[in-house]
Amino acid sequence: MKRAEFLFDKYVYPFPENKDENFLNRIYLGMGFEFLLKAIYLKNGILINEINSKALKKDKIPKQKFPIKLGSLKKKYLLTKTVSFEKLITNLNKITPKQVNNNDFQFYVELGLLIVQNWRNQDIHTPTAYFGIDSLQYKHISDAYYSIYKIFLPRINLKKFPRNKLTLFKKSLTSNL
Repeated sequence: MKRAEFLFDKYVYPFPENKDENFLNRIYLGMGFEFLLKAIYLKNGILINEINSKALKKDKIPKQKFPIKLGSLKKKYLLTKTVSFEKLITNLNKITPKQVNNNDFQFYVELGLLIVQNWRNQDIHTPTAYFGIDSLQYKHISDAYYSIYKIFLPRINLKKFPRNKLTLFKKSLTSNL
C-alpha cells in the first residue's frame, strides 16, 4: 500500500507539456495501480507469486490457477516473480464482493485499469511513447482509483486524485459562454 501511495504522490498535476515528464507520470501511475492491486490481493489472502509449474509437476501436484489462496502451496512451489499486471486486472472481479454489479465494475474499474496498463506498458517496453491524455481517459482512470478504494479498501483515508488540466480547461471554456 505504501509503495502505491508513494507512486501516486509522484504523479503530478497531470501531464505537463514536457514529454519526459509525461513519460514518468504514466509510469508512476501504472506502477502505483499495480502495487495497489497487489496489496488488495494480499489483503484478500491471495498469493501474488507466479507458480513453479515444474516443481508441481515433479511432485505430481495438480496445476494451480490464479487466484490461489495464501498458505495453500508450500514455498518451494512459488517463484520470486509476481503475476503480471494484466493478470491482476483480469482476475480482480474474482475477489470483488458479491454486492458489486459486474457491469459497473467493468466500466468503472477495469476500463481505467486497462488504460493505465496500456500507458505503462507502452512507456516501459518501447523506446517511443505516443500516448497522450484526454478528459475521457482521465475520467476512467479517476473512476477506477476511487472505485477500487471504495470497493476493496473502504477504511483507508483516501487522498484526492490529481485533477486534469484538460477537464479544468474545458470547464473554464464553457463557464464563459
